Amino acid sequence: MDETFLLVEVGVLVMLGGGRFIQPIIESYALLSIEPMQIDLLLEDAVGNISGTEEEGRRLNVSVTGVAKISEDVDLLQTAASNLVNKSPEEIRHIVEVTVEGHVRGILATTAAPETAVSKISEKIRFAVEGDLTLMGIAVPSLFLRIRDTKPMSRGIEVVEQVNRELHRLDLRIRRIEEKLGLSTP
Repeated sequence: MDETFLLVEVGVLVMLGGGRFIQPIIESYALLSIEPMQIDLLLEDAVGNISGTEEEGRRLNVSVTGVAKISEDVDLLQTAASNLVNKSPEEIRHIVEVTVEGHVRGILATTAAPETAVSKISEKIRFAVEGDLTLMGIAVPSLFLRIRDTKPMSRGIEVVEQVNRELHRLDLRIRRIEEKLGLSTP
């Protein structure tokens, strides 16, 4: 598979493909992949329609699939070079995933009956995500949302009990991880 790279001389020149002679000590370079990244997220217990009545609130299990990449627009390449040149592809993917997750949760929480207009919500989320990621030189050409499961949202005492159960589960997971790493005794 032929991989395309972005040649970056920080603060001086951005070149797509090709190359030029670099004078050691005076100049330096770094490579930044412009290959598309597949984004796959599964969000469990996303809140839907928090502003509605108690009966309208929902817990949603949502899967998000999309493509993100370093933009090939000349101005955005310069932005990407200055923001992402020292980041690994995994770090860039993490930035994209965290941004997508935040917007998905935020938009679903304020949308009444999100399961009825999934394509419109997907486009709204993609637009919001791309607005943030463009500031870093990343484009999001496609983003698809699939609402897998909805269940009524419990409120009041049930919510507190659910949160306590989740905190207990997380505490147990942390203890297991610490034991595996040798940071604590069993």
